[in-house]
Amino acid sequence: MIRPSALALLAAPLALGLGGCSSAPDLTQRPGDGIGAREGAPVALSLAPTVDLRPEAERDGLSPDSATREAYYVYNESLQVGSHVTGDQDFAGSAPAAVDATLRAYLDSSGALEVSDGAGAYRLHVELLHLFAARHEELSERTVYPVVPVPLTTFELEDRFVPHATAVLRLRLLGPEGEPLATRVINQGVVGRAEVPDALGELAGAALRGAAHQARTLVTSWVHRAERRAGRGAPPPPAGSFLVHSPSPAYLHGTRVARIDRATGAVLMNELREGLPRVGRPGEWYLSPFDEDGVALAGADYARLAAELDAAGFTLRRGDQLVAYHYFAP
Repeated sequence: MIRPSALALLAAPLALGLGGCSSAPDLTQRPGDGIGAREGAPVALSLAPTVDLRPEAERDGLSPDSATREAYYVYNESLQVGSHVTGDQDFAGSAPAAVDATLRAYLDSSGALEVSDGAGAYRLHVELLHLFAARHEELSERTVYPVVPVPLTTFELEDRFVPHATAVLRLRLLGPEGEPLATRVINQGVVGRAEVPDALGELAGAALRGAAHQARTLVTSWVHRAERRAGRGAPPPPAGSFLVHSPSPAYLHGTRVARIDRATGAVLMNELREGLPRVGRPGEWYLSPFDEDGVALAGADYARLAAELDAAGFTLRRGDQLVAYHYFAP
């Protein structure tokens, strides 16, 4: 007889086919993906076509190995063991085009950038290193031929690993004269559900949207910093101060950011911002491990800042947070 768990999962290989889900993922932004617009006119940014550097297996997709076993007039058994891995067919035939469209939508939504195909003050080059979703399955279909002329067929399907997806992009930003300004590799992973089969194309799309969310914050920060250094952006933060932050409840309404004067402990600025890294528990204050633009500080710089503030009488504690120090008023 058919096991209940097998019945629940039996539709998975039928929906996924041999190469994964055939439907293109939904690459539109989700509620809460937005980022607050910066002050001033948006800066022009041209987006170079994505360069596809994925391994061949991710372009073509993979399917489980198949085998058959039989005993004449007794039983016939077919086996499928291995991983379903998405390929280009899961992105309407072009993963780089999906990356281009998703990045363009997210970068345009920042309010600080105006993405165009023409020449811009800045140019973003993107290399697609990885984009895939995978799940491992063992599927067995066995037909037994008893003495009575009514064949009995059973199915067994087992998931060995939780389905998962990965998107890895390398970003390079060039300045107005073609000079390199910044480069970073961003990596976004998404884990599916073990109890309910996930559409692999949708899972890969979720990883891509997460990578685009990171790219938007990062590129906006790069451009904002370059503009500030060129004297065209916002004025630099006051010297002799430092940044603290507190995530809003459930991470739904951005991050509360405050700038503190080192000499007096006075609050120089306190505002709600979108698009900053999500570090720490909502409602608690932390010494920010990122700068004014949301770019992560070097580990040595952050440790030196914490030591200086501790020596100046500010109270910092690691507590249950390994990435950032809890911040308490002096």
